[in-house]
Amino acid sequence: AAGFNCPPARHGANAAAVMMKGSEGTFLPVLTNQPPGTTTAMEVAIIAVHDHIADAETYFEDAVKAARGSGNLATTLVVAPAFPDQFCTSDMWAKGATAKSSQVSLALTWTGGLWMFGMTSDGTTGNEPSSFAALDAVITWVHEQYPGVKKIQLVGFDHGAEMLARWAILSPQGQKKTSVEGVPLSVLVAAPSRLPWLSEERPTLNCTTAKTTEKYSCNTFDTPKNGDFSFCDGLWNSYGFGAWGKPKGNVQLATTWQKNSAQFNEVLGKYLQSQGEASSGSEVLDGQLLKRFLSKDVKYLFGAQDNVTCTAETCGSTCGAMVEGTSRLQRGLNYMGHLKKAGGAANFAIFKAAHNRLGVFLSARFAEATWKLLVRPNFLSLPRVVLSEGYDVADLERGGLIFTPQECAVFCLGTEGCMNFAYHGLLGSCHFKDKCITADDVMVEVGTDRAEWMTFYLPCTPPAIQQEYESVDPNNQVDYLYKSTERAVLDQGPITVGGARLDRTYTVYECESLCDLDEHCSSFSFGLGECILRNKCVAADAPLVDKLSTNARFKTFYKPCTKEGKKVTAPSQHQPLVSSTTVWGETERVVLDEGNGIANGVFTDRSFTLEHCKAACDKNPSCKSIAFGRGLCWLKDKCLKGTEPIVDPFAQNAIYQSYFKTGCGAGAGAQPDIKLFLASPNFGGSSLGLLPSPLAAAAVACSVAAASAFVGLAWKRTSDWRGAANQDRMLLMTDSFQQDAQQVE
Repeated sequence: AAGFNCPPARHGANAAAVMMKGSEGTFLPVLTNQPPGTTTAMEVAIIAVHDHIADAETYFEDAVKAARGSGNLATTLVVAPAFPDQFCTSDMWAKGATAKSSQVSLALTWTGGLWMFGMTSDGTTGNEPSSFAALDAVITWVHEQYPGVKKIQLVGFDHGAEMLARWAILSPQGQKKTSVEGVPLSVLVAAPSRLPWLSEERPTLNCTTAKTTEKYSCNTFDTPKNGDFSFCDGLWNSYGFGAWGKPKGNVQLATTWQKNSAQFNEVLGKYLQSQGEASSGSEVLDGQLLKRFLSKDVKYLFGAQDNVTCTAETCGSTCGAMVEGTSRLQRGLNYMGHLKKAGGAANFAIFKAAHNRLGVFLSARFAEATWKLLVRPNFLSLPRVVLSEGYDVADLERGGLIFTPQECAVFCLGTEGCMNFAYHGLLGSCHFKDKCITADDVMVEVGTDRAEWMTFYLPCTPPAIQQEYESVDPNNQVDYLYKSTERAVLDQGPITVGGARLDRTYTVYECESLCDLDEHCSSFSFGLGECILRNKCVAADAPLVDKLSTNARFKTFYKPCTKEGKKVTAPSQHQPLVSSTTVWGETERVVLDEGNGIANGVFTDRSFTLEHCKAACDKNPSCKSIAFGRGLCWLKDKCLKGTEPIVDPFAQNAIYQSYFKTGCGAGAGAQPDIKLFLASPNFGGSSLGLLPSPLAAAAVACSVAAASAFVGLAWKRTSDWRGAANQDRMLLMTDSFQQDAQQVE
């Protein structure tokens, strides 16, 4: 479920606990892609702060995806803290983690989203830390557990960005662009709904009524006076709208958190006193704090299409918020003028999206702010989408957002199994696919509906087995592979008994296997991970549902039927039906060194069950182990014990497991044969602009072993491969973050 989950719903192995000093027996939950205690040098540590629903797992995934998409995952630490709103203990949180605390502690919790304002966590002891102090502790923890980190980049989106904007003003971290521990530290405030103004001044009326584009600017500010709309009954500068301030006038009109401004000031006063700073007794920010804040490296990102009025959006429509501006984009640009007047730098950039966190994490601006080096292969393109794209792995078309091909390319590079994507220039939508495409692939005809889409693809060499992807059985010339329709057929037929598989997210490969094992299943509906088995023979020319139908999100997968209306099954040589009698062991993920592949031991032309794969291994005397996942099967010659190193959780081949015959003897010690899992990211051909043209023609010869290690997380990684991996790749220097490129003019 979205929000905070204890234990983590998807990343239990990445759970860690930051123990709170001064508040014994409590901790802040975090997710991290490197185990605590890792001493390997890390170029940057991203600390990603979640939005208001405390969904740290989603922000962890986004940051990991961005790091992988930039080619920097191997040297990037990702930490996603959670500010929970529900009970959790350290043993519950770290249930699936490799590093566990020796004592049971309680997670800090905040009700009502007060963590965004720096309030203390729930409790009655009087020693509860504020959320600002908890974030300070995360930075200290990163230094202690990961001494090789060279730079810290904090990033927050929307409410997480609001929290970082307030924290950056009051925290001791980040002075003179470094952490307290002396490491470069920067803050990226992305698409906040409100910003903490540094004085009582606000934009004049002409700055809040103008049409806002990314070139908009505001230079006129004034202090609201009683009787003005901007006075807001004295509430315009209360803390939350202002960096420091109490409500004036009619407090009964204040929101709940505005009424608590006195409590905020008390809590934040204690927070400042713990740093040795004096708490301001006035209604404005203390001059020393202002000077300290202006010395920090704080950058801002605003969406070019994030200009919908906040009376129609959920970005704060109270008087105090509307005085800042009528949309997020206008508020942000007004604040940039305010920063310049206060003596600071308007250090901001615009990303080409509306209000969406992926628009931030996939943007070139985020990459420029975070990494000095980008390691990306070029995508090639075809003018129309290809007929056979492969299976879906993800899509980007939600919420009416418009994505650029460059952003889609970053998402594809960061998404497991993505080899190509279909792109619609007018809609700005992307559909990500798993098939290796070449320039020789057949495209759709000009004038058809799908001709409005293009295919962008990573250069790769299709494995030999892919040439048989749509082959027919030579004995009876009957096509036994599943075909799919563009959308669900109009008459889908009845659902088989137990055939509505909606309990979790399924892959299309799993759905094929389920249909194969169900004697009544002749086709199935599949979309967005939902698998519905059906007792219906489908013809290739069957009418489809309308494009605007709710069922248009599904495709129908089917096999040709016989004249008797029965589905065609695969020939026996492709579907071993004898169950294995061998005692098998298994590993959590595929091992790093699988041994050699076996002749005629690749079963990837259709979906197989695990029992089919094991039975095929039993029949081959050279087979000692198998790699299996998503209905695909590879026979291997290496004996395994189950204690061998396995690939990292985010490696592209982490979707597979190794299964081995127990007690078969010593291993062969050969290099892993994983060329079927990973495609070498070659450079060259027409470019999306990810590399300058002089570099675009350069060839990059990546070893498969280095590529496998490079794209994965480093939970069990040694450092011996990193030098070779970097030597085998072309590194692209990027310019530093654009400062004042679109500043107030």
